[in-house]
Amino acid sequence: EIKTGNEISIQEFSSVVSPRLSKVIEARKIVWDSTKNKWKMYAGVERIFSNGKIVFKSFKEKYADINLTHRKILALKKKPEEMTFDELRNYIELLKRGGKDVRKRMIEYYGEIAFPFAHFIIALFAVPFASIKRKDGMAIQASAALGLTFAYLVFTKIFQTIGYAADLSPILSGWGANAAFFLVGILTIAKTRT
Repeated sequence: EIKTGNEISIQEFSSVVSPRLSKVIEARKIVWDSTKNKWKMYAGVERIFSNGKIVFKSFKEKYADINLTHRKILALKKKPEEMTFDELRNYIELLKRGGKDVRKRMIEYYGEIAFPFAHFIIALFAVPFASIKRKDGMAIQASAALGLTFAYLVFTKIFQTIGYAADLSPILSGWGANAAFFLVGILTIAKTRT
């Protein structure tokens, strides 16, 4: 199997936080060299941006200074929502090494991991509702549970947005809603017993 690409463009940026384009390499063809485990570019030009000037360098052959194997490129063809947690983590790491700001993706990643625990957290609130007999019946309890679930979903998104804007840890931003609702749930159960 020949692993090639045509009309490729590689962009390098100075920083992840405030990215500035520092270099662009364009080539007509790129081929995977299995002996050196590197991509080799053919018939290209390199543009370097420095101090308001552009330096051009043309080349016939040149090895690409990128950490992308053929297998990793195939993995990138998947949509993020189709990936497993491990694949998504590798995908985010790949973007990070490529100079992308991945904070938002990391927050979403931890949020996806935290989401299944929502069932347990909502159950913490269901215990006090079930233990108190009300004359109003099941309709009020069902409405309260539905409202609580909606509040959890809204609070999750709000906390993730605030976490991104305030540059909080992605783990804290992704798990923050769970932690807050867990504490409130425990307090609700404690008050119900007394």
